[in-house]
Amino acid sequence: MPAADCPHALRRSLDLYKGLVEVATLINGITDYNGLLTAIMDVARRVIGAEASSLILLNTSTNQLEMVVARDAKGDVVTTKPTVPRHGSIAGWVFENAQSLVVPDAYQDPRFFSGMDLKTGFRTKSILCVPLRHEGALIGVLQVVNALGKDSFDERDREAFEAYAQLATTAIEKLRLLEEEKRQVRFERELGIATEIQNSFLPRTLPHRSDLAFAAAYHPAREVGGDFYDVFELGPDEVYFVIGDVAGKGVPAALMMAQSLSLLRLIVTFGLDPGEAIARWNTALCERTVRGLFVTAALGRITPSLRCVEIACAGHCLPILVRADGQAFEPAVSACAPLGIVSGLKFATTTLDLEAGDWLAFYTDGLSESHRPGGEMLGSEALIATLRRKIWHPYEIVTALEMTEAMHRGDGPPHDDLTLLAFGFPTPLPSLPGETSPDGLPIAEPGGNDARFMRLHLSFTSDPRELGEVRRFVRSFLEECGEEIAADHDLLVLGVDEACTNVIRHAYQGAVGKPIHLHLEADELELRFRLRDFAGPLQMDKLQSRELDEVRPGGLGLHLMKRVFDNVEFKCLGDGTELTLSRRRSSPVQQSTAEPSAVE
Repeated sequence: MPAADCPHALRRSLDLYKGLVEVATLINGITDYNGLLTAIMDVARRVIGAEASSLILLNTSTNQLEMVVARDAKGDVVTTKPTVPRHGSIAGWVFENAQSLVVPDAYQDPRFFSGMDLKTGFRTKSILCVPLRHEGALIGVLQVVNALGKDSFDERDREAFEAYAQLATTAIEKLRLLEEEKRQVRFERELGIATEIQNSFLPRTLPHRSDLAFAAAYHPAREVGGDFYDVFELGPDEVYFVIGDVAGKGVPAALMMAQSLSLLRLIVTFGLDPGEAIARWNTALCERTVRGLFVTAALGRITPSLRCVEIACAGHCLPILVRADGQAFEPAVSACAPLGIVSGLKFATTTLDLEAGDWLAFYTDGLSESHRPGGEMLGSEALIATLRRKIWHPYEIVTALEMTEAMHRGDGPPHDDLTLLAFGFPTPLPSLPGETSPDGLPIAEPGGNDARFMRLHLSFTSDPRELGEVRRFVRSFLEECGEEIAADHDLLVLGVDEACTNVIRHAYQGAVGKPIHLHLEADELELRFRLRDFAGPLQMDKLQSRELDEVRPGGLGLHLMKRVFDNVEFKCLGDGTELTLSRRRSSPVQQSTAEPSAVE
């Protein structure tokens, strides 16, 4: 290089270095994505010394190159965002070959695409174009056009521009990530609002009556879903219920669900037959349904004084009837097409006469069509088999079906929304043989569905995955038992959970699939939790006290139970052990001062 050129070369190198520093500053200083792209173009033109510049990025949705921002010869931002050919253009060649390119005379290069010049009236002379790589993947190209003060760009420009492009790529990807995080936060916030809105359409509480008991569960496959249920009393002896499923999942189904429930509440009036009500509902939905959505539903009316249930079904799963003697089967219920497809349909009403101790379980197809990862569906027969036993409260039905579905599905995600609604007519709870009050008198049989007197039963297996449903079952029981123990719900649930965990770990030595029975009992004085295993007689010599700081993880169960419950009693039976945990209603949990014990 001639000596006269040395000062000029040094100045150019210094300008290029300053430009790189400026880009590095931009990476940390600009938080607006569009503002960053414009700044990159400004610095590129100024540092490299070019008449115009453009940034072309790959649209991953269309797999096309798009000019996202450009500066023309006047420094104005070009607002149009044309597609750049991946074949038959300089930018396309650089992207496809992942190589930088210096083009001294654009119109002499066969790869040059002159269409842009024809559209804008701009005259392209020389081009410097470099690929943009992020973690080994190409995301686009950066180019400057028409070198200022000389005929063409040179190798020194190319080297500097490649370094500049790498910094620009880092800045672009950083801002893309930030923009994506912002969009995700907005989406989650909006989805949370949507979930709250949808939940507001579902009943917050179910009717509490002495002659009629309800339980329900709602599990959307996503944050929002298309399943729904409702129970509303139109009079002291007229209770309507509905359970339904909108075809599809996610936001469209959730919107249709909200519309469906709103319309139904306007339609149902005192004395209206369910068949007529669902026919009017169908007509209203046919006038409003879009994009092929439809609804399956079961709508019914309960007359508690007669223990009579009238049902109209529109393409929905048949309910399961559980008799007081433990029989379970699908009753014959007339069915018709789903709602929202054909207007003017007639719907028949089926009447079921129930007795005290009889229960009806309604569900959506997310339960019966739940499938294993291999594709095997659960089916209604498995559900019926689960309920073939004496039922004391609908919570037992809901929890048993939830556990059956969870165990069938395994670790796979749910493929559809799942909703359960169970109700029936409770019977007075019998006393257990030999039960007496503290003064030695037999416990009188309470009548009706008094929340002070409850008895529930749950059968499950020694699989830790089932404990979540056990906890929900116990919590539902406690919520029905009155306000005296509301402050201690969490500790009582935890105490029962620890007891179940001890049975699995110690009695069954971690073996999966072994039977466990949980009986929950409540009277006006206390709550009792009876846990029964079949692991053989308990070896009492293995129960011993230890200091708390000597207890290993998983061995805290007995210590915690003694703190939470007033009485912890083990009863050795021939084929296993019964653990009874008792808690007086008027006895809040206290910090234990007794020396803790644990199962070895």
